Amino acid sequence: MPKQITQEDQLQQSKDVIRNAIERAVTENRPPTYIREVADNACRSVSKHFSERSQRSELAKFTNEMLKIRHIERPAPLEEMRDAPSSLPSLHSMPQLITELENDNQKVRSDAARALGEMGEQAKGAVPALIGALRSKGSKPEVRAEVAIALGKISGKGAVAALVHTIENENETDMHVKSCAIWALGEMGPKAAAASGAVRFVLETMKEQSKYEPDLFIFACRALGNMRATSDAAFALTETLQHKNELVRAEAAAALGRMGSEAKEATSALRDAMIGDRDVSVRANAATALGEIGQRDAFILTALKSVTNNLTQKEDPVVIASAQRSLAALSKTSRTREV
Repeated sequence: MPKQITQEDQLQQSKDVIRNAIERAVTENRPPTYIREVADNACRSVSKHFSERSQRSELAKFTNEMLKIRHIERPAPLEEMRDAPSSLPSLHSMPQLITELENDNQKVRSDAARALGEMGEQAKGAVPALIGALRSKGSKPEVRAEVAIALGKISGKGAVAALVHTIENENETDMHVKSCAIWALGEMGPKAAAASGAVRFVLETMKEQSKYEPDLFIFACRALGNMRATSDAAFALTETLQHKNELVRAEAAAALGRMGSEAKEATSALRDAMIGDRDVSVRANAATALGEIGQRDAFILTALKSVTNNLTQKEDPVVIASAQRSLAALSKTSRTREV
């Protein structure tokens, strides 16, 4: 009879996952940006298993405390750009902000783009000007990155094509700008499904090149999952489960889960990742994805049961809990079909 895991046990084990992920990255002398992404990914991975906001908040607070202890400053550059308010006064109208996109001061340009992004879909009239700023040789990388993020928040006609152009343009050499463009496409979700080929190209052609930061691939995986892309994208994500970076593998597993039945061909690879990957977050995300995809067959059920029974007494409680939830979801699906 497998031991029942209490919410308190799971919360503590989740904190251990976060702590261990950070400590491993610190031990490997990784740069602060990488360590922050490790921490955020671990926190996201374990937090989705808790339904109460107070528990998720506790994990987020714990993550920040662990980073603070190790003198890793918050927020990460992209997190800051995505969420921080513009320093421009709120009284600026959209026409004024569009004008500021051509200001001689690059900081003013960035703030104008950020302010337009904060307006969301109400700023669709600014999309042509933002596209111009994204392609402008006079805009520095930090401005172009801010503009890409704004386009992701606003959407609008031409935004997807402009972001795809940024990804594919060989003259755009700043990888942070490309990462922001991919993030923006993911933010648009299914509306940007036409861009899945460009994002998939990033995964398929750049994944073996160590010069690229994990952010590029993490956002590419996330974007494909959010787009609910086609089976071709599912194949690229399945291949990415073999990526050398555990953060990328974990995001690929999560993205496959969000694709649902479109990723049914990935269940075998996810099963292998759930059982054999050395990283807890990858195993937990793979277990969750199997439930989200909903492919109910003996092969998958047996694998999930073996994890929940924890026959080797070595599996992490977070992975066990993820497998338990997927088993419950698949059982519920089976009963619904029978009715």
